[in-house]
Amino acid sequence: MKKLTTLLFAIILVSATYAQVAVNADGNTANSSAMLDVSSTSKGMLIPRLTLTQRNNINNPATGLLVFVTSNNIFYYYNGTEWEELVKTQLYVCKCFNNN
Repeated sequence: MKKLTTLLFAIILVSATYAQVAVNADGNTANSSAMLDVSSTSKGMLIPRLTLTQRNNINNPATGLLVFVTSNNIFYYYNGTEWEELVKTQLYVCKCFNNN
């Protein structure tokens, strides 16, 4: 019995050390590339903040993975192939002259 208790404790300890967290109401497990996988219809979350180097070192990012890069203060998401800025801003300049 003592060996079984020790084995069970060791398994729980190892599992807790490498655990990922899924916060949801449907019981789904977290994606392996996400430290935290959140699902909600009524609340928001604070997005992980990384340097550009840290973002680029994520192994096999999930499609839709979202990070905030502190090196340039931009949100990025992974589209399944590459990292893209969440919102790309373009400046349009209109020069309008009244010839009257």
